[in-house]
Amino acid sequence: MNDDLLIEAIYLFNKHFNQEGKSDLPENIEVAVLRILAANNYISYDNNFIITKVNYQNLEKFKNQINEEALPENIKNISPVSFFDNITDIEYEIYSRSNYSVSFKNGLKLAELINFNDLKILDIGGNSGGLASAIASKYLTSHITVVDTKIPCEIGSEYKEVNNLNNINFICDDLFTFNLEKYDYIILSNIFHDYNDKDVRRILKNINTHLDDNTKVIILEDILDNEIGPIDVVMHGLRLSINTFYGKQRTINELNILISEIGLNLLNKEKINQVQSIVVYTL
Repeated sequence: MNDDLLIEAIYLFNKHFNQEGKSDLPENIEVAVLRILAANNYISYDNNFIITKVNYQNLEKFKNQINEEALPENIKNISPVSFFDNITDIEYEIYSRSNYSVSFKNGLKLAELINFNDLKILDIGGNSGGLASAIASKYLTSHITVVDTKIPCEIGSEYKEVNNLNNINFICDDLFTFNLEKYDYIILSNIFHDYNDKDVRRILKNINTHLDDNTKVIILEDILDNEIGPIDVVMHGLRLSINTFYGKQRTINELNILISEIGLNLLNKEKINQVQSIVVYTL
């Protein structure tokens, strides 16, 4: 898989970058390409990405070696459309059903790290509730509210009944404007990386109205330790940026700065698999 991702980054570099290292790509996609190339030692990074003439020439040699027909269509023709903006209702239902089991595994890991007994939890953009179901099934005295759009909420409500989980509630609402109560924990799993900084700030502004003095906020996604590492996380960033178009992968420092704007500070960070980490913030 990583070889394919590297090939895609090299292809985009040769197609969109000039010899001065400038590109016609959106900034988030440009940075994702450069991170992959730097992490694999095709260019350098020292507070900035450094592309020498030799780097450019070495990357240019790959032009005739890459089978363009084998590349994904959205790599060959980048479109200013997010995956979720271009999906049919049936495709969204399929996605939401398949997302359940993946999210459930992450929820099990989260439930091992944190005791959610007797707590109120808000899962923002929790899709069909896989993560919430994992927590709810272990901590029967917890109460979890999942906010998302209509289709995943309908599927989540169906799974809730099948699994007899009475401590989950699904609310169909807008992530930027929902208005609920205060919570002990607020969870955002694979949400921020779908959005640019402006929209993340809009989500945070709304989150801020749901905090009390003891609320903790949990971010679960692919977070970089630094600009070019760990490499497994870096390699994930290009397709993410292209599929969301306006989304971006962030370093822990970039995330901390955004979160601090609503007065939250880093409590701890723990990696749960090769790509994803759980980060907890508190007032």
